[in-house]
Amino acid sequence: EPPLFSVQDTPGKGRGLVAARDIPLGTRILAEKPLLMSGMPNVALFERDLIRQVNALSSVERAQFLALHDNFPDEIGYSGIFKTNGIPCGEDSNIGAVYPTISLINHSCLPNTFYCWNFTTEKETVHAIRPIGAGEEITITYTAADLSFSTRQEYFKSSFGFDCKCPLCDLPEEAIKASDDARAKLKILDELAIRMAKISPDRAFRFCYDLYVELHKEFKGYPGGLLSKVYYDAFLLTHADGDAVRAKIFAERTHTMRFICEGTDSKDMMEMVEYVEDPR
Repeated sequence: EPPLFSVQDTPGKGRGLVAARDIPLGTRILAEKPLLMSGMPNVALFERDLIRQVNALSSVERAQFLALHDNFPDEIGYSGIFKTNGIPCGEDSNIGAVYPTISLINHSCLPNTFYCWNFTTEKETVHAIRPIGAGEEITITYTAADLSFSTRQEYFKSSFGFDCKCPLCDLPEEAIKASDDARAKLKILDELAIRMAKISPDRAFRFCYDLYVELHKEFKGYPGGLLSKVYYDAFLLTHADGDAVRAKIFAERTHTMRFICEGTDSKDMMEMVEYVEDPR
């Protein structure tokens, strides 16, 4: 079977991954072991840890690491490369990792893939969250979904040294303002759903529905892992309310989205199987 992607120079962005053939929704594009992992809070210990790990790499792996972009060239040692390319090993994790291929994937504010740490295989995985056409660049998002255009651009410039020109950020000013409003609304709806969960589950569920609608609008029908979270929140609400029928529906939808975004060996996806079978 032909490869899913090739590494190519992308205009204005350095190296990136480009689809070598059509990639269907839910396809696992990559599952990759880290070159390096570190979570040292102290700067001196962090650099010492990186030196130790880099010295332990094979010559090929060391070359892969050193070829990655460094947005902090004035910093001594390897910390600049790690800070530029590091990805958290799981949500809210203080452990980061750098990868030979995944760290080459460029950003889009409307990404076509979802990446996550797989605790079962101890690999970072990348899955297509919409159909990707041959010749299309494979992208991930480097930021939270609710950030405004100006906040995103400031972050990209300071952390990675680029101005984002993705399909969203390249829109006319009026369209960008509409997107900013939509993303601010996403944050408000999510906060309201969390706040109302214990006070009024029915209202919290309504906020989840509104969030579902707004996510589809803003992300052109393919919200990926963001939709998985909304379905899971709806499952928790209906499950806590003793509504087994609706709880089963949202358990199934969460299971499906986690299958698409994370794959069959995902711990989070497997967790939903028992609730799909018996949501009580």
